[in-house]
Amino acid sequence: WCIGHGTWLYFPTILLICYLLFRIFRSNAFVWLMIIAFFASNLLEILKLNVITDWLGTPYLNIFNRIGWFAMGVLINRKGWIVGLIKQHKVAILSCIGAIILGTLRINAQSSLFVKCCEIPFLLCSVHTLFVFSSLIKDSGFLRQIGNETYIIYFLHMQFGMLVANMSI
Repeated sequence: WCIGHGTWLYFPTILLICYLLFRIFRSNAFVWLMIIAFFASNLLEILKLNVITDWLGTPYLNIFNRIGWFAMGVLINRKGWIVGLIKQHKVAILSCIGAIILGTLRINAQSSLFVKCCEIPFLLCSVHTLFVFSSLIKDSGFLRQIGNETYIIYFLHMQFGMLVANMSI
């Protein structure tokens, strides 16, 4: 995880490592193991027992978060019936409502433990809602057009942004 640390290059590096890992270890058992490690790591984070976070100093760099989210994507991609299930309108509406409720609870919560317990369900509901919305508009070519026009902007602004952020005044 240290390649690109402190720069805008950290994400493509992590993505490449995840692609390589899941290319080498193709079994479903590995996918499920990484998903279980993701949830276990986050449970330990909630309980403040996560040695990875203690070692790295931040939960943001927890290796199991990145690999766990990637593993869930691999699972959804391999199991076509999951895509059919998550595209159902009733499930999508419940997920959208869940994201709104959990998001509101997270914002107004007084307890940091409660906020941490809401984090993963909130993210899952939010990602699901965005997935369904994007799948509804994908055929219009709108998303492809946005990607074509903004991809270069992302990489260019990150270079200048990091330069400005690292300058001492």
